[in-house]
Amino acid sequence: MFTRLLLTMVLLFCSLPAMAAPVRVYVEEFKVTGAVGKDDYRQALQSLLASRLSGENVTLAGANEAPELKIAGTYIVFGKVFSLDARVVTGSGTFVGRAFEQGESSDDVIPAVGRLADKLSAEIAKLSAAGPVAPAPTPSTGHKEVTSPGVTVPSGAASSIVRPSRVETAKVEGDIIRAAGVTKAGESGMIGQRLDGVMVGIAQLKGAEKGKRDLVVALERELRLYGQDKGLTLLATESAFSGTEKILGVDVADLDGDGVEELYVTIIQGEKLVSRVYQVEKGKFRQIAVNLPYYFRQVMTGSGVSRICVQQISLSDDFYGDMYELVKKGNSFSTNNPVKLPRFGTIFNVAMLKGKDGNPLFVELHPDGYLTVYDEKGENLWRSSDKFGGSEAYFTREDPQNMRVTGSRDRKIFLEQRMVVTKDGTIIVPKNEGTFVIGDSRSFNKNSIYAFAWNGATLDELWHTKPSQNYLSDFLYDEGQKELVLLEVVKKAGIFEKGASAIAIKRVE
Repeated sequence: MFTRLLLTMVLLFCSLPAMAAPVRVYVEEFKVTGAVGKDDYRQALQSLLASRLSGENVTLAGANEAPELKIAGTYIVFGKVFSLDARVVTGSGTFVGRAFEQGESSDDVIPAVGRLADKLSAEIAKLSAAGPVAPAPTPSTGHKEVTSPGVTVPSGAASSIVRPSRVETAKVEGDIIRAAGVTKAGESGMIGQRLDGVMVGIAQLKGAEKGKRDLVVALERELRLYGQDKGLTLLATESAFSGTEKILGVDVADLDGDGVEELYVTIIQGEKLVSRVYQVEKGKFRQIAVNLPYYFRQVMTGSGVSRICVQQISLSDDFYGDMYELVKKGNSFSTNNPVKLPRFGTIFNVAMLKGKDGNPLFVELHPDGYLTVYDEKGENLWRSSDKFGGSEAYFTREDPQNMRVTGSRDRKIFLEQRMVVTKDGTIIVPKNEGTFVIGDSRSFNKNSIYAFAWNGATLDELWHTKPSQNYLSDFLYDEGQKELVLLEVVKKAGIFEKGASAIAIKRVE
């Protein structure tokens, strides 16, 4: 009897399914299309998906190990809508499954990655239950792999760092201009001088000797006057700003034509504009107007003349009403010549060009980052395929409904990058790129400058600068010397760090 019972238990145990061992999975870097900061997205999405896959059915494999399965993901952005796709293949490259997710905005990226991981985990569990998966062959040392022409894979053990080979692009005469011939910026670079603090705005005063400049830079609660030669010399400061005031920008103009330029400083206090106007006299800042209820911005108007334009704020609107030209008489200011802006247009994201027929056109940095051209009637004439602008400058307003979106009662209003229009109608537009940018969280760490000309149908690119590995907070174009003066943040501010800035000069030949 005991022998029969023991035999029955052995047979029952043998009939139970064996516990499947976890599958070794390697998540590759994502392929990214249409997103700003492609390089940062590749690794960020790889890390997010890998961290959400790990579980009882999955063991994460390193890049130099032999995984049983590989996951190759793609992230594609169309406007604000995105798609996440992932293919599951065996170590030898055989396709075994796929999954995808999509979302309506960048705020949904992280939840979408979680949903994608759940689907992939289910697929991997099915494969694990079906039987063991053959691992990828490990390349032996001393064996040189054969790859497609033009791609070199070094012999020996695989490395987690893959360095792209340098590709030289030939110059071709005609309508096709290769990237190597687009940028013409020579004898340029960073002035070797760190400036304490994160600076938010820059303006240039006239009157300095050739090859020199007088530059006014703005921090959140300070103005500084620098003389620029081979280096920068601090000439004057103005720090009479309260702790509740915040400088948003600085512009310069001689509105009354008396030969003395004024500094137009946009200041927000709580939810009220309290802007000021200064003049620089005998090397010092002299205040000539206070508590002006305006945003200031230097704008090239449809007449081809650069003016200081203004816009207001209201209880319900961050940017209220039309844009106006500012008029100065003595130390008094008024407005005239209202300009109706296109939809989504504000004083900070619009520039004006002359069309082929002489009528003004609006170039707008749309809230989604694309350059858009409108005519006077508001008709959309053209839209870029790439994104531009990108700013970390903002102020906040109380908005209880924002609690459901970000968990904060305060809503951030970001101020778009400056666009400069030259006398010949060239429009110069900055482009900041950065790390994972979601909702109110913005961190840019790379910039370049692009120049365009309107040909009657589209904006044609004329040139662009090589990327600089810093966030661009503001810039100006010295048309007389044909130089870009870039205000860059070289160290972000932290809880115990006040940050640092620097000025770069790039010559446009």
